[in-house]
Amino acid sequence: MSGGDHEVRTAWGFLGVKLPMPEDEQWTADRATILKALGVLHPETGEPTDLLAVVQAVDMVRLTEEAWQTERDKMLKTCSECHAESYAREQLEAGDAILKDADHLMAKAIGIVGDLYKDGVITQHDGYPYAYPNLLFFNQTGGNDMDDLSFIEQVLLEMYLKHRMRTFQAHFHTSPDYAYWYGWAQMTKDLGEIQELAKTMRATHVAAD
Repeated sequence: MSGGDHEVRTAWGFLGVKLPMPEDEQWTADRATILKALGVLHPETGEPTDLLAVVQAVDMVRLTEEAWQTERDKMLKTCSECHAESYAREQLEAGDAILKDADHLMAKAIGIVGDLYKDGVITQHDGYPYAYPNLLFFNQTGGNDMDDLSFIEQVLLEMYLKHRMRTFQAHFHTSPDYAYWYGWAQMTKDLGEIQELAKTMRATHVAAD
């Protein structure tokens, strides 16, 4: 990158989340749901957990508007060396907009899986701090018990760590075609699969009872 610096650091960061919450009420609700699934907010109270301090210590995400704006300004400066600043700003804002839409799909999916926990269809996994989806367990979507892997949560995890990332990161690379076909389209497919899996799991759960 510019100046030969290998530090991969952007305003939105790797996970595509930040604080403070946006002014848009829907986006605030959607981001809160994602932060709950990341373990940063308590799934029931919405209060910050101890993990927030860990995230802050490693500087994984931007936790103030000032910190976010500092990184955004760096990006604008670099992009403006070859492009008009107005064009660079427009492209970055387009990335913000698609991230907002992607968060809405993501929150819907998390909510569906969260309700399965709430209704006892999925029980709390060994090693999970809460009876709630945990996006930081990566492929071990059964906690520490590999015999308790949850397929619906594997779909949820791929939706977040692969398809949501492709959606917003490709937009920030000004690649709308890739963002759509390999990101957004896959997210909508994931959501549909999660909805169908949830229906089957609920029907099976009722039958078992």
